[in-house]
Amino acid sequence: MTAKEYMKQAQRLLRRIDRKQKEADAFVSAGSSGAVLVGGQVLVGRIKGVERPPLAPLIPTLKGVSLLIDCGANVDARPSHLVQFAKMGSIYMESVMGISVQKKRREMRW
Repeated sequence: MTAKEYMKQAQRLLRRIDRKQKEADAFVSAGSSGAVLVGGQVLVGRIKGVERPPLAPLIPTLKGVSLLIDCGANVDARPSHLVQFAKMGSIYMESVMGISVQKKRREMRW
């Protein structure tokens, strides 16, 4: 799919969101993850300094949740992107979810 096709698909998705309120609780798609990523950037913008934003759903586990960072839209991520993904995931889990990443690391040791 070309960038132009992604944009067309993203525009179709965005038309379904309440444009007056300019807010959404969720963004769901059974289609192109690239279009979802573009649509999200158009809807909420991009954080300065982030080279490439990842899709990052929370996955339920037996002990709570885990963050699956970069779940499909980036097929050609560079090492610098992976470092940023790790930093963003860590910040999200600690700041938004209230889960200490250091504590999780200790729990995951064999």
